[in-house]
Amino acid sequence: MKAIVIASWDIFLLRRGPERFSSSWLLVALMASVYFLTDLPSLLTQGGLIESSLQGLVDMASWLVFFAVLFISKSMMSRFNQAASAWLGAAIIINLLEIPVAYGYSVLHGGPWEAYFAIPFLALAAWSVMVLGYVLHRALETGLLLSLTIAMVCVVANIMLLQYLFPAS
Repeated sequence: MKAIVIASWDIFLLRRGPERFSSSWLLVALMASVYFLTDLPSLLTQGGLIESSLQGLVDMASWLVFFAVLFISKSMMSRFNQAASAWLGAAIIINLLEIPVAYGYSVLHGGPWEAYFAIPFLALAAWSVMVLGYVLHRALETGLLLSLTIAMVCVVANIMLLQYLFPAS
Protein backbone atom coordinates (compact mmCIF):
# COMPACT_ATOMS: atom_id res chain seq x y z
CA MET A 1 0.00 0.00 0.00
CA LYS A 2 2.87 2.35 0.80
CA ALA A 3 4.32 1.80 -2.67
CA ILE A 4 0.99 2.77 -4.27
CA VAL A 5 0.80 5.96 -2.23
CA ILE A 6 4.39 6.90 -3.09
CA ALA A 7 3.83 6.13 -6.77
CA SER A 8 0.63 8.23 -6.76
CA TRP A 9 2.50 11.11 -5.11
CA ASP A 10 5.27 10.86 -7.71
CA ILE A 11 2.68 10.97 -10.52
CA PHE A 12 0.98 13.95 -8.84
CA LEU A 13 4.31 15.81 -8.77
CA LEU A 14 5.14 14.74 -12.36
CA ARG A 15 8.26 12.90 -11.18
CA ARG A 16 7.52 9.46 -12.61
CA GLY A 17 5.35 7.96 -15.31
CA PRO A 18 2.51 5.45 -15.12
CA GLU A 19 4.92 2.56 -15.65
CA ARG A 20 5.43 2.62 -11.86
CA PHE A 21 2.05 0.92 -11.48
CA SER A 22 1.41 -2.75 -12.10
CA SER A 23 -0.81 -3.74 -14.98
CA SER A 24 -3.57 -5.17 -12.79
CA TRP A 25 -7.34 -4.88 -13.13
CA LEU A 26 -7.57 -5.33 -9.38
CA LEU A 27 -5.42 -2.24 -8.84
CA VAL A 28 -7.61 -0.24 -11.24
CA ALA A 29 -10.71 -1.36 -9.32
CA LEU A 30 -9.08 -0.45 -5.99
CA MET A 31 -7.98 2.97 -7.24
CA ALA A 32 -11.42 3.63 -8.76
CA SER A 33 -13.08 2.76 -5.44
CA VAL A 34 -10.77 5.03 -3.46
CA TYR A 35 -11.24 7.77 -6.07
CA PHE A 36 -15.02 7.52 -5.60
CA LEU A 37 -14.68 7.64 -1.81
CA THR A 38 -12.41 10.70 -1.92
CA ASP A 39 -14.67 12.44 -4.45
CA LEU A 40 -17.75 11.98 -2.28
CA PRO A 41 -17.01 14.47 0.57
CA SER A 42 -16.63 17.45 -1.76
CA LEU A 43 -19.71 16.37 -3.73
CA LEU A 44 -21.73 16.22 -0.53
CA THR A 45 -21.37 20.00 -0.23
CA GLN A 46 -23.51 20.31 -3.38
CA GLY A 47 -26.35 17.90 -2.64
CA GLY A 48 -27.69 14.91 -0.79
CA LEU A 49 -26.05 11.52 -0.35
CA ILE A 50 -27.87 9.73 -3.19
CA GLU A 51 -27.30 12.47 -5.77
CA SER A 52 -23.67 12.93 -4.66
CA SER A 53 -23.04 9.19 -4.84
CA LEU A 54 -24.53 9.00 -8.32
CA GLN A 55 -22.49 12.01 -9.43
CA GLY A 56 -19.33 10.42 -8.02
CA LEU A 57 -20.03 7.16 -9.86
CA VAL A 58 -20.63 8.98 -13.15
CA ASP A 59 -17.43 10.99 -12.61
CA MET A 60 -15.35 7.88 -11.97
CA ALA A 61 -16.93 5.95 -14.84
CA SER A 62 -16.44 8.83 -17.27
CA TRP A 63 -12.69 8.86 -16.58
CA LEU A 64 -12.45 5.12 -17.21
CA VAL A 65 -14.44 5.49 -20.44
CA PHE A 66 -12.23 8.38 -21.61
CA PHE A 67 -9.15 6.26 -20.95
CA ALA A 68 -10.63 3.22 -22.68
CA VAL A 69 -11.51 5.24 -25.79
CA LEU A 70 -8.05 6.83 -25.93
CA PHE A 71 -6.17 3.58 -25.48
CA ILE A 72 -8.39 1.62 -27.86
CA SER A 73 -7.98 4.32 -30.53
CA LYS A 74 -4.19 4.05 -30.21
CA SER A 75 -4.30 0.21 -30.02
CA MET A 76 -2.48 0.36 -26.68
CA MET A 77 -4.91 -1.36 -24.31
CA SER A 78 -1.96 -3.16 -22.72
CA ARG A 79 -1.10 0.17 -21.02
CA PHE A 80 -4.64 1.00 -19.94
CA ASN A 81 -4.37 -0.47 -16.45
CA GLN A 82 -1.14 1.32 -15.62
CA ALA A 83 -2.29 4.67 -16.98
CA ALA A 84 -5.74 4.48 -15.38
CA SER A 85 -4.20 3.53 -12.02
CA ALA A 86 -1.68 6.36 -12.28
CA TRP A 87 -4.32 8.96 -13.16
CA LEU A 88 -6.73 7.77 -10.47
CA GLY A 89 -3.93 7.76 -7.89
CA ALA A 90 -3.02 11.36 -8.67
CA ALA A 91 -6.70 12.32 -8.89
CA ILE A 92 -7.22 10.91 -5.39
CA ILE A 93 -4.67 13.43 -4.12
CA ILE A 94 -6.41 16.20 -6.07
CA ASN A 95 -9.75 15.12 -4.52
CA LEU A 96 -8.24 15.24 -1.04
CA LEU A 97 -6.93 18.76 -1.69
CA GLU A 98 -10.36 19.80 -2.97
CA ILE A 99 -12.25 18.77 0.18
CA PRO A 100 -11.28 21.77 2.40
CA VAL A 101 -11.81 24.17 -0.52
CA ALA A 102 -15.29 22.78 -1.22
CA TYR A 103 -16.30 22.93 2.43
CA GLY A 104 -14.92 26.44 2.82
CA TYR A 105 -16.85 27.53 -0.24
CA SER A 106 -20.08 25.98 1.06
CA VAL A 107 -19.69 27.67 4.46
CA LEU A 108 -18.83 31.10 3.06
CA HIS A 109 -21.17 30.85 0.04
CA GLY A 110 -22.72 34.20 -0.79
CA GLY A 111 -20.31 36.21 1.33
CA PRO A 112 -17.50 38.49 0.23
CA TRP A 113 -14.99 35.63 0.59
CA GLU A 114 -16.72 33.50 -2.04
CA ALA A 115 -14.62 34.91 -4.90
CA TYR A 116 -11.39 33.87 -3.18
CA PHE A 117 -12.30 30.21 -3.54
CA ALA A 118 -12.15 30.47 -7.33
CA ILE A 119 -8.34 30.62 -7.18
CA PRO A 120 -7.77 27.23 -5.49
CA PHE A 121 -10.54 25.63 -7.59
CA LEU A 122 -8.90 26.88 -10.80
CA ALA A 123 -5.44 25.87 -9.58
CA LEU A 124 -6.66 22.33 -8.87
CA ALA A 125 -8.36 22.15 -12.28
CA ALA A 126 -5.22 23.40 -14.04
CA TRP A 127 -3.01 20.95 -12.14
CA SER A 128 -5.35 18.08 -12.94
CA VAL A 129 -4.97 18.93 -16.65
CA MET A 130 -1.17 18.94 -16.21
CA VAL A 131 -1.15 15.59 -14.42
CA LEU A 132 -3.54 13.96 -16.88
CA GLY A 133 -1.55 15.35 -19.81
CA TYR A 134 1.67 14.02 -18.29
CA VAL A 135 0.18 10.55 -17.74
CA LEU A 136 -1.16 10.46 -21.30
CA HIS A 137 2.17 11.75 -22.67
CA ARG A 138 4.05 8.91 -20.98
CA ALA A 139 1.48 6.18 -21.61
CA LEU A 140 0.44 6.97 -25.18
CA GLU A 141 3.93 8.04 -26.31
CA THR A 142 2.60 11.27 -27.80
CA GLY A 143 3.98 14.76 -27.68
CA LEU A 144 3.40 16.73 -24.50
CA LEU A 145 1.42 19.48 -26.25
CA LEU A 146 -0.93 16.95 -27.87
CA SER A 147 -1.31 15.13 -24.55
CA LEU A 148 -2.14 18.37 -22.74
CA THR A 149 -4.70 19.20 -25.42
CA ILE A 150 -6.31 15.77 -25.03
CA ALA A 151 -6.26 16.21 -21.25
CA MET A 152 -7.94 19.61 -21.52
CA VAL A 153 -10.65 18.15 -23.74
CA CYS A 154 -11.19 15.27 -21.31
CA VAL A 155 -11.39 17.55 -18.26
CA VAL A 156 -13.78 19.96 -19.97
CA ALA A 157 -15.90 17.07 -21.28
CA ASN A 158 -16.02 15.57 -17.78
CA ILE A 159 -17.09 18.89 -16.24
CA MET A 160 -19.71 19.49 -18.95
CA LEU A 161 -21.09 15.97 -18.60
CA LEU A 162 -21.45 16.35 -14.85
CA GLN A 163 -23.01 19.81 -15.19
CA TYR A 164 -25.48 18.50 -17.77
CA LEU A 165 -26.49 15.43 -15.76
CA PHE A 166 -26.40 17.15 -12.34
CA PRO A 167 -27.25 20.83 -12.80
CA ALA A 168 -26.55 23.11 -9.83
CA SER A 169 -29.68 24.01 -7.94
